[in-house]
Amino acid sequence: SPKNLKNKIFITLSIVLLLALVYVSYNFFAGKGEKKPLLQLSGVEIAQKTALFLDKSLMPNGMFVIRYQCDPASREEEKCRPAPIEEPPHTGQIILAYYELAKRTGDNSYKEKADRTLEASIKLCYELNKNYCEWNFFPLYRYYKDTGDKKYLNAMLTVSDRFLDNGVLLRDAVNGNYGNKLAMLYEVTSDKKYIDR
Repeated sequence: SPKNLKNKIFITLSIVLLLALVYVSYNFFAGKGEKKPLLQLSGVEIAQKTALFLDKSLMPNGMFVIRYQCDPASREEEKCRPAPIEEPPHTGQIILAYYELAKRTGDNSYKEKADRTLEASIKLCYELNKNYCEWNFFPLYRYYKDTGDKKYLNAMLTVSDRFLDNGVLLRDAVNGNYGNKLAMLYEVTSDKKYIDR
């Protein structure tokens, strides 16, 4: 329905903007010290401050609140509350952001959060909805490449048939990054069916 499409677009754009801010900030700003204006913080410092927000949105099940409804006129201290979503949350870029931040800072707590969220996504992929694997495909690929652990490859393969379906609209294939996902599948399996599509 149009409302669901608008919600999905809003969620996707929100995540993309958040991640773009983390990425741009991390890669292009420089500086050191305690109290500095935002533009004088280093990229790592900005990424760490962004991670503080993400830490607050981390739920007990390992997933993240990725949509909020805010009422600026509210008299309550918490003006924003988690808003329900109908689809599994797109947490892949959050996982990768934590994973990369752990590598850059040496702070293993970021990797622990990334690991926990990816493990929850894999479990929910098998038990509830395969979209948890599709929407976390990039971290599954990254973890498999870095660890060689087959559980990540198996989770990738769980949704691989979606990317081979000739009935998928071009718009959906482009929006779903099917080309990148097929290339990744070929890289980790050497199965030509992923490049012959």
